[in-house]
Amino acid sequence: FLLKDFFEEKAQPGLAESKGLYRFNVQPTMIMSFDPKWESYQDYLAAVKSKYRVKFKKVKKKGKALKYVVFDEQLARQHNSAMYSLYKVTSDRAAFSLFTLHPEYFAELKASLGEDLVLTGVFLDDKLVAFFSFVKDGKNGDAHFLGYDISLNSRHQIYFNILLQLVEIAIENRVEKMNLSRTALEIKSSVGAVAYPMQVYFKHANPLINQLVPMVLGFFVPKEDWLPRSPFK
Repeated sequence: FLLKDFFEEKAQPGLAESKGLYRFNVQPTMIMSFDPKWESYQDYLAAVKSKYRVKFKKVKKKGKALKYVVFDEQLARQHNSAMYSLYKVTSDRAAFSLFTLHPEYFAELKASLGEDLVLTGVFLDDKLVAFFSFVKDGKNGDAHFLGYDISLNSRHQIYFNILLQLVEIAIENRVEKMNLSRTALEIKSSVGAVAYPMQVYFKHANPLINQLVPMVLGFFVPKEDWLPRSPFK
């Protein structure tokens, strides 16, 4: 049994442990808050320190050859296989993953969520080299799954440009917070996201195996050393 994810301040260790559940920390989730005064990406740039503003402009310059296309359902189905391949390459590099998405996931998600899903393809010389997704949920936004050609990432700063595009989309959609999820914690903090510690609970149905859970879990939860950044003035 796996119960996930709980913000650290909302966890209920006494209740969980009374049911034989083990509590353990996982990588924090990165959440970015948006000033309601920001009406454009330029307003966001004006709010960050000069060294970050210079850095972001350099990132954009490196990615100037990238073209962004927002997919409707037809384009999502047309490019679904390519998106899935890019997702798999990115996903397979993760230190720990609980599941693999269905091959038709992205096209079906667009069909289900419609305008609440901003699914964006990133093209280089008419070839899809990356994609990313943003889900709007009321006043909140979630940066959903993405994928990119790792061999081109350094030259064009694809991942960093995706983060900046997500910031722009979040501002356009007037959300108050955007969850950038886990992984790449330091680069996400450099655009303004803050780490929120997360906890999960686990229990095995077999009592004997359950006693080994604390020892086994230590091998699966990735440990990542990173330096939090603070880009705002």
